[in-house]
Amino acid sequence: MALLLDGARDLFSTGGSIAVVQESLDDLEIVHIFGDADVATAPELERGLTMAVRLGKPLLADLSECRFIDAAGIGVLFRARKALATNFSVRIEPESFVARVLRLVEFDGIDDGVDAMAAIL
Repeated sequence: MALLLDGARDLFSTGGSIAVVQESLDDLEIVHIFGDADVATAPELERGLTMAVRLGKPLLADLSECRFIDAAGIGVLFRARKALATNFSVRIEPESFVARVLRLVEFDGIDDGVDAMAAIL
């Protein structure tokens, strides 16, 4: 998994748009989002989160490597949150653009990267 995540990071250092990488643990799904979650990439983000939601396990959307989010990306997160209620959490970098936007729209379930998995298990 580490090689796959490193490969996704490398893609965005060369100008890629988004990568959605799913990681399955015994009692948690993690969806790592790299790049920009915007109107152009929202369908790919939605597909990735929908596949994880269907598994029925608690879900952590790891946005710590997400550089940008707009209303379309926020909408995808709100739909996932609605589907899973308290079994959905978002990991962010505390001082990032994404963190500021999600706080501005009062998105519940934000974790500043400390222990997001423990918060939903």
